[in-house]
Order: sequence, then C-alpha cells, then structure tokens
Amino acid sequence: MLEPYTISKCFRFLDLPPELRKMVYDMLLVESAWPGYIDIESHKPVGKPRRPVRTGFRRRAHRGMDWNPTVGKWVGQTISNLSLLRVNKQMLSETAPVVYGQNTFKFSHMKYADIFLKTVSSNCRYLRYFQLGEYAYDVAKAPAVFTMLTAATSLRKLTIAHRNICQSIGTQYYQRYRRTTMKMFVAQCMPLLKARHEAQDEADDVVNVLDLITIGTRGCMRCSKPQLSAGICITTECGVSCQESAKHQEETVASLRGMIAEELDIELEVEL
Repeated sequence: MLEPYTISKCFRFLDLPPELRKMVYDMLLVESAWPGYIDIESHKPVGKPRRPVRTGFRRRAHRGMDWNPTVGKWVGQTISNLSLLRVNKQMLSETAPVVYGQNTFKFSHMKYADIFLKTVSSNCRYLRYFQLGEYAYDVAKAPAVFTMLTAATSLRKLTIAHRNICQSIGTQYYQRYRRTTMKMFVAQCMPLLKARHEAQDEADDVVNVLDLITIGTRGCMRCSKPQLSAGICITTECGVSCQESAKHQEETVASLRGMIAEELDIELEVEL
C-alpha cells in the first residue's frame, strides 16, 4: 500500500466490453429510488443563462454548504452521476441513451419543459417518457413544447394529468386549474401526433400513435376531500363516485383516443 502509485496501474473503464459498461451506466444513471422519475425545474445563476436542474437543486441535501452565485453551485457538493455525460464524446454517446431513454422526466410547469428541450438539443431523440404535472399545462407554451417533441423519435409515453382534459369537471374552481380542454390539447399536440403517425407507417417498432398519450390519475381520481352522500363517497373534481372512478377513467381515455383518431383519420377497431 505504501508503494508509489504509477499511471500504469490506473484502471481504464473504456477498455471494458460495451455490455459491462452498459451495466454500470444502468446502475448509476437510471432512477430507481422513489418517486421513480426525474423532476425538472429551472435555475438562473448570476450572469449565466437559465438552465434546467432537478427540483430541490437549491433547497435539499445542501445543509452546511455555501452557495456560490457566480458559478451557480454549492461549494463542496457531491458530484452528480450525470457528470458522466461530460467526460468525452464516446461516453456521451453511450450514456445519453440511458439517461434520456430509461428515465421519466416530469415537469411541474410547461416553461421548465421548454427550457429542458432547448438544452438537451439533439439528445431529445432519446427521450421516451415525458410527464406533465397536475398544474403544468400552459396553453401559450404548449405548441412550442409539442413541436420540439417531434424530434423525440423514441418517445413512448406522454402523460398529461386527468384534471387537464376531463370533460366532466364543471365547477368554476376546477375549471381554473384545468388550464385546457381535451379538444384544445389534441389540437396543440397535433404536430407531435402527426410526426409519430407518419413514423409508425414507416417503421414497425414505433409505438401506436393512439397509445402515445396516457392520462395520469393522480389528484383528480382520489378523494382528497370526500363528501358523503347517502353513504357514497364523491370525488371532489370529477363528481363521480369512487366506485365509478375506474369506468370514468376508461371513458376519458376512450374519448381522447377517439378524438385523436378522428383528427388523424384513423379507423378505430370496434370491440365485438
């Protein structure tokens, strides 16, 4: 242990077989701990352009550290595993498909999604799972975001909150937070849907465009403030009973698929 250290004893990671390097990347870069997704917001260091960061970048796990506003970093913070993307071109080409293709990216606001997509640039083609939070939808920024997502040729799932497109929400309070309607959402999402539909015609491994959009049930489909009426629990947003929530979700999904199919002139298969 006391012998002088020489560079010849250094372990060359890139000399490992690609299969072993891929196993290491999966262990370091794929989000497996709760909540299972990467939540993105933005941050603007002094004198530097705004950039996407993980939620909590300036608020968590930095006790006892000093913030350096010049470089926009915590002094003494642990280096992120994502730094592997900045080692060299070869490692970037090997790690980018893992980071962007095997993680779900969630956004609490559309403006964060806009900054994220502009920053990742060409790596957008690896994105597979893209999720908009319950209050994320912004009708002004949605067209630009969906247009940039047309470059996400590997996209498998775009998730939007149920409350944003539910056609049963009628109270003034929840209409304020709905942000959009199903019809408006489909119209603004059409550039992306058309691109995926055309890609589906050219390749067999592209996800069906009708299965691309998924509806998240968090918030709307739970009884945050249950009201008892004749012994039946009523959800606060959709106005349907808990017993009917699953059916209501299926009907919303069917309505969305039907609207997309109509816009793209796709003939739906009728179940007998």
